Amino acid sequence: MDTIETLSMEARNRQTRGRSGNHRQLAYVGDVSVEGTFHGSAVLYRLFSKNPDQCRIIELGRHSDPENRVEHAFYENVKYASQNLRRSGLGDLGRLVNYTLLESTIRRVRRSCEDVDAIVTVAHGLGWLVADAVARQLHKPLHLIVHDYPSQTFPRTPLKTQSIERAFLQAYVGAASRMCVSPYMESYYRERTGTPGSVLLPGRSQVVSDQPYAAARVRGHATFTIGLFGTVYSESSLQILRSLAQSIQETFGAESRINIYGVPPGVTLRSRLSKDLPIQFRGYIPASEFVALLREELDALFLPIPFEETSLNMRIHFPSKLTDYTATGLPILVCGPRSSSALKWTSQFPDAFIACDAPDGLPAAVARMQHYDDCVSLGANSYAIGNEHFDYSLIGNQFWDTIQSSVSPRQASELATDAA
Repeated sequence: MDTIETLSMEARNRQTRGRSGNHRQLAYVGDVSVEGTFHGSAVLYRLFSKNPDQCRIIELGRHSDPENRVEHAFYENVKYASQNLRRSGLGDLGRLVNYTLLESTIRRVRRSCEDVDAIVTVAHGLGWLVADAVARQLHKPLHLIVHDYPSQTFPRTPLKTQSIERAFLQAYVGAASRMCVSPYMESYYRERTGTPGSVLLPGRSQVVSDQPYAAARVRGHATFTIGLFGTVYSESSLQILRSLAQSIQETFGAESRINIYGVPPGVTLRSRLSKDLPIQFRGYIPASEFVALLREELDALFLPIPFEETSLNMRIHFPSKLTDYTATGLPILVCGPRSSSALKWTSQFPDAFIACDAPDGLPAAVARMQHYDDCVSLGANSYAIGNEHFDYSLIGNQFWDTIQSSVSPRQASELATDAA
């Protein structure tokens, strides 16, 4: 059955220290861990870092690395009933078991949320189901963050998919606020439910937001280097990389290369890719070094969207890499289906991004970066767009303003004072 992992007394005392004592005004309940690493975990970390003394973070299932947690926030970990089953590699079966045994998890989480003023969750896995049930039972306002289409994070059985979708739409309509990661997602759910939401784009970390603008460095064509982040090893993605490699080498010279940052592939695939393509694997970059290192190593950044990807999620989510890409002041090339959210969003700003909707359009797209002045202009414009849309304080304040809207004037005043 469920067990609860609590922090040591020393860590608990350190993390609960604050002007409100042990009382926390906001409880996060979800199975996306909250830590300063990457993907959704980092997005949540940035939001809660804005006002940590008021956060109780209840992670379901996997838990965050204590070294990467939000300082001064209070953490708990509630294990799902089938935690060991999921770790054995039977993840889908584990999620199905958890779905049938949610009541025990709900009871455990409910006890931890009795003294909070509001609950926030992310539509991923099973966590939002727990958060919604607890909020309804305790008559607390629920704030729903929607980054992905939730049924895609659940085993694909028709009965369960339909059940999950119905439950999610009910939770969406009943939530005190609905914070969608893109305008396309907000529009999609507004059309399905008749209920408006708000758009909460991903935010930068504070250290990235604090980086001043600097123009791209002048480099010789023979050393042109373009970089990208993430796992891009599907066949469609590899085909895009081949087209990109050919385009940059034909335009800038045979020594041009592609740098890939993040978790590298296995040794066999890494060896094959390095032989077939001018690729260097550069590993993970801490946020504190991100902007300076990319400005030093790169002439441009690349955001590929697989062309075989036709999912709803691809059309309505938001490419969070743009939050950090735009902080570098480098030109950014985006290549993917015209229907993808990445192409739709960046195409709004033709003076800031190079948007390419077909692999055979890459030669012309790369050619736009031949002239240094054009690269500087693209980078400066994308930097300005990033500041306007992804700034740490801007997104953090928008999030906490939304939370404040459902609490009493006294509580809202306290939150505003703490966030200042």
